[in-house]
Parts: sequence; C-alpha cells; structure tokens
Amino acid sequence: MKKIFSSSSIYLVVAAILSFAAFTLLTNGFKEIEQIRQLERIPEISINAVLEGEVSIKGEVEVLESTVDSRYTSTPSVYYRFLHEEERTDSDGDSYWATVFEEEQSVDFTITDNTASIDISVAENSLHPILWSMPSSTRKTIGDNRYTEWRIEPGQQIYAVGYAVQDDSSIALSFLPEGLYTPMLSKYGPDYERQQMGKSGIFFIWIGLVALAFAVLCIVIAFNIHRVLAYLSMLTVALTLVLIQLGTLMLSKDIQASVARFYTQYEVVQRAFDAVKIPQQSQSIPLSSPVNYRDYKEYGVDEYTIERLSALKLNLALYQAQLDRQLSEFPDNLIGWSMGLDTHQKTLALHETEQERLVQKLNGINSTSVSDPFVKWIPVIAFMGMFIGSYVGFRKIRFKRFIESIPTSKVSGVVYGLAEIKAQIKCVNEDSYLTTPITGKKSVWYYYKKEEKRKSGKNEKWVTLTEERKSVPFIASDYTGEMKIIADNAEVITKHKKVTREGRYRYTEQYLKPNETLYVIGSAKIDPEEHNQLLIGYGDKSEPFILSNLSERQVMLKKARNGMMFLNMAFSALLLGVLLMFANSGSLSPDSFLISALTAPLFMMVLMIILHYNDIIFLRQRVERNIANIKVTLQKRYDLLPNLEKSVKQYLAHEESLLRQLSELRSRYNPDNTKANNNDQPLSKNVRLIIEQYPELKSHQPILQLMQSATDIEDELAVMKNGYLDGVEIYNSRIESFPDLLLTKLFRFKEHRPLSWDG
Repeated sequence: MKKIFSSSSIYLVVAAILSFAAFTLLTNGFKEIEQIRQLERIPEISINAVLEGEVSIKGEVEVLESTVDSRYTSTPSVYYRFLHEEERTDSDGDSYWATVFEEEQSVDFTITDNTASIDISVAENSLHPILWSMPSSTRKTIGDNRYTEWRIEPGQQIYAVGYAVQDDSSIALSFLPEGLYTPMLSKYGPDYERQQMGKSGIFFIWIGLVALAFAVLCIVIAFNIHRVLAYLSMLTVALTLVLIQLGTLMLSKDIQASVARFYTQYEVVQRAFDAVKIPQQSQSIPLSSPVNYRDYKEYGVDEYTIERLSALKLNLALYQAQLDRQLSEFPDNLIGWSMGLDTHQKTLALHETEQERLVQKLNGINSTSVSDPFVKWIPVIAFMGMFIGSYVGFRKIRFKRFIESIPTSKVSGVVYGLAEIKAQIKCVNEDSYLTTPITGKKSVWYYYKKEEKRKSGKNEKWVTLTEERKSVPFIASDYTGEMKIIADNAEVITKHKKVTREGRYRYTEQYLKPNETLYVIGSAKIDPEEHNQLLIGYGDKSEPFILSNLSERQVMLKKARNGMMFLNMAFSALLLGVLLMFANSGSLSPDSFLISALTAPLFMMVLMIILHYNDIIFLRQRVERNIANIKVTLQKRYDLLPNLEKSVKQYLAHEESLLRQLSELRSRYNPDNTKANNNDQPLSKNVRLIIEQYPELKSHQPILQLMQSATDIEDELAVMKNGYLDGVEIYNSRIESFPDLLLTKLFRFKEHRPLSWDG
C-alpha cells in the first residue's frame, strides 16, 4: 500500500507540474494569437496620416543625429547586434557553438516615405521589448570562431509598429506607452512577422495541450482508472474548459480594448478634422457624412491637408471594417454581444471614392496563415503518426478488455477457446528447464540481449549484437489439476529483469522461473499428443497470449496505461495536424483551437465505438467458430467411426472363419484310422503344422483403436461444447452491459440461444 501511495503521489506531482506548464504555454500561445489580431487591425498607413495611438508605417531609414559603427564590420548603422561564437566539444565528443560575446546597440533615427517623415525613439518598455527582426548582414567562420552581425543601415527600407506620441509641435514614434500593439522594427514586413507569430502561437498551444493531455493521463494512472472512455471523457472536459476559459478571457479583453481604441481614434480623427476650419463658413469637415474634399478647394483648403484628412478618415474606416469583420465571426460575435459592444454608436460615413478605396484595401488584406512548404507536409506526417499510435494503443486496450472480459478459471475448469488461469509454474520433468545467460537462474522462459554503444560522427547509439528468446514447455498447476503451457510467441511481462553494463557493452535479461505464480491468458486448444487434454499456447494475432508473474490487475493496468500512452501520442499527432490545417487556411482563432483540441478526443471516441463494435463481432464470431468446430468434429465422428466399425467387423469375421475351419479340421482328425490317415496324410501334415503354428489372432488391436478413436472424438466434443457454452455466456453478457448495450440496440445484435447437440 505504501508503494502504491508513493507511486500515486509521484504521478499527481507530475500532473501538477504538467498542468502549470500547460497553463503557461497556452497563455503564451494565446498572447501570440492576440498580437496577430492586433497587427491585422492596425492598417499600414502613410506617415502624413499618423495620429496619436498605435500605428503601422513603412519607410526609408535616415540618420536623425548620429549613427553607431557596428562592432565587427564598423558599418554605420542605426542598429546592430553582434554575436561571437566558438565551436567546442562536450564530454561525449559532440561539438556545439558556445557564445563568447554578444552585443546590441541602437540610436534614434528617422523614417521617411513619399508623404512625410517621423522620428523613431528606440527607448523600449522593459515589459514589452522591441522585436528587431532582420536577416543576418554578415556571417564569417574563421577556424573555430564564428562571427555574425545583424544591422539596420541608413537608406534601407524598414517596417515599424509603435505608438505615435503627439508633442506640442511634432509627432514621434515611441515604444514606451502601453497599447494594443507589438513593438516591432522589421525588414521583412507585416505578413512575415504575423506568420512567425502564428508559428510560435501554434507551437505554444500545441505543446500546452499535449502537456495538459499528459497531466490528465497522470491523474488517470494515479487513481488506477483503466476505462478508456473515462479517460477520453476527462480529457475532453479538461481541454474544453481550459480552452474556453483562456479563449474567452483573451477575446473579451481584446475585443473590449479594440472597441475602446476605435472610439478613442474616432475622437482623435475628429479633432484633426476640427482643427481644419473652412474659411467663410467657420465649420469643420464632419465625419458623420460623406464629403467630397475637392469641393473645399475653393474655400482655401490645401491639397496636402485634404489628402491627409481623407487618409485619416479612410484609415479609421478600415480599422472599423476589420474590427466589424472580426466581431461578425464566431465566437467574437457572441462575446461582443454579451458585453454589449458596438462600433456604430458614432457615425462614420465615406464618400463613394473613399468607399471604393476601402473595399480595395480590405480585399488586399490577407488573413494570417502559416503556409511554409515544409509546414504543409507536417500534417501528413502527423496523421501517419496518429494512425500508428491509434493502432498500437487500441490493440493494447483491446487486449486489456479481453483480460477484463475473460473470467479466471481453475485449471480443471479450462475450456476450449480463449482461457485465463492463475497457477504455479512447474517443470515437465527435472531436466526440462533453461539456465539464464547472465544470472544462471533456472527458468522456463528467458529473453537475452547484448548491445554495444557505438559512435557515428557526433551521435551515439546502442547497437544490438545478440538477441534471443528461449522457452521450454512447462506445467501450470493449481490444486485442481495441471495444464501444459507452450510459451512460443507469448508476450511475457515479468518482474525479473537484470540490466548490467561492462565497458561499452550492455546486457539485458528477463526470465520466468519455476515455482512462482503465473498469470496466463491465451488460446486453449487440443493437445496434439494427448487428445483428451488441453494446452494453452499461441492462437492468432487477434487474441492475446500473455504470460506474467504479476497479478491480473497489474497486467490489466499495465496494458491500459500503455494503451492510453499510445493514444495520448496519437492525440498529440492528430492535434498538431488539425492545428496546422487551420493555420494553413488562415484560421488562427480560439474557436479553431477548440475545434482542433476536441477533434482528437472525439475521434478517439469514434475509434472506441468501433473497438466495442469489433469486440462484439469477435465474440459472436468466436461462438460461430466454436459451432463450426463442433460440426467438424461431429462430421468426423460420422465419417470415421462407421468406417472403423466396418473394418473391425470384417477383421472379426475373418478371424471367426479361420477359427471355424480349424475347429472342423480338429474334429475330422483321427490318428487310429489308418486308411483315413493314409488318404488324409497331406491334410494331416497341414493340420499338424497348423496346430504347431497356431495363428496369433490380433482382433483386439482394431477394437482398441476403435474404442480410442471414439473416446478421443467424444473428449474433443466435450471440450468444444464447454468452450462453446462459455463463449455464448461471455457474448450474451457483453451485449447486455453498458456501453455495448447501446451498440446492441443500434445494430440489432441478438442474444444467442445455446444449441442442443442431441442426436
């Protein structure tokens, strides 16, 4: 009990650690997705349309005051990062690059496009550091040293996302204020950066969900839960609750802040419009009605101001349209409705020309997708892994169900077919045992493996030099009788395991020894040497054949745990495949993650239904196979015994005729009759010869053969009938138990009434 408690405690501790890791990873993953949503809503604008708040711009780098020379190439730059690495070798002989020195410097600079310029302040918020993203500018390897430099130089194009800060007379881009943006200076562009965030988000969410799945598995193991449906139900509930909680939290926070930002930006744009007074009318250009700005040229509004105001209004309309698009999709629409959020409390009307430009911009915005060529192949590999894991896992679960379903019998109560016993191991005779190669123990079965540790470049692996399994027939005995066991092709689960190492060699040994308790589940069939007896051995691959010195419950739990472990791996592979399919299609949203997470356990449940259905089919076919075997034996009795009987009768008739002739000759023979003696002298000689060489009659041998054949056939019939009745009982019990009862009703499985074999 102490050991079980200790083991359970360890699993619970591991479950707690995995749960914490899952929460952290999922939180980081949802933050990445939230940043993608924010970047999608911040339109790239011209610098002349920059107002206070979150902005996305692109332009050419210009020097503001000074530059900084990069450390390795001394190139004038506004930003550089230098990395010096050295190739070293670890204790195992593997080489790696170790960081010797790393340095990063930047200065304020200016970005210019064809409309205006804006100063960039590179001071950063410690909670939200700037993401500097660019390819390496220089990389050289000299001997064991590698030098890499990343730079942003004057004259290069750069994409910036930051917070525009309004001073009294100017506006600048800063990264210090909090807001709905990711501080970023990149040479790649918004699509690339969102794609990279998508990869990170998918990775975090996948690893987090896998960690959560294994946490559930640890809880299941800790409490010795072996029902797969219970495990899958717990997994489904855990995934659903966690994803709904984190997704709802992220969406509600993001939607509320985004709507608030829209109204804030609305006021900022309105103030910009209010600042432009129309001469002679003393009124500003309104946002609430469409305006043809060209009509205001006659009032003295210059071209630059008109284009700037139009751009401001169009950018605001674009932000509103993208926000509306998100709020129209599930589950954003449900959360937005529950919070009472609306982006149309203030009117924003566009002129026909502006409306056309808005449609063009909206059509030009692509949803974020993870569409790298190599990423497209990962779902295929993931689905292959899912099928392999599912096959192995459900095979182990199926064998676990056999262990549950087949009742443990006494040795004397074993019947033909799949049987389960618990008995002591005995050798057939004193000399029928094996000696284990390492420990020299007496055994009836052992497994031995010799491995060598070899190096291939930087990698090391264990190479098998020798591997063998040996067994001898042995006896499983309890107080009711004995049963022969043929251990060939058996799956052996033993607590006797010895692993030793000598230099670069490793030796592994497992064995079963005499006089220990053995759990056996396998196919009981007619002993070919003793037709009136059964033995347990390998049947076919669809049935388990397990030998173990552990208890039945330990074997069952081991099978259940191994099966659920493989199902967890299959779940992980399927989850990765579905997540990447959504990511490839540009669907990076909490509902996609929820659907992905629920697809796996729901698919597993479908497979479980198939497994239960196949189990019922197997049990029904087992009954039908027993019927077929009985019919074959009855046909053999019908064909064999009459022919044997006929042969014996002919043999007896021949002996009877011979004995009758001998009796007649004896009665006719008279040694005192000289005449007869002379006349019958040839016959007399024959008779005397016959008397001297009296035939050895062997009619008892065919009779014994007939009796033995009849006995063997009747014994086989008795054994098969018992196996048939046992199979009928298991089948009828299974179709009446839950959840198989549902499948029984759905597919109309009928109870099997035992047949009568009289006559």
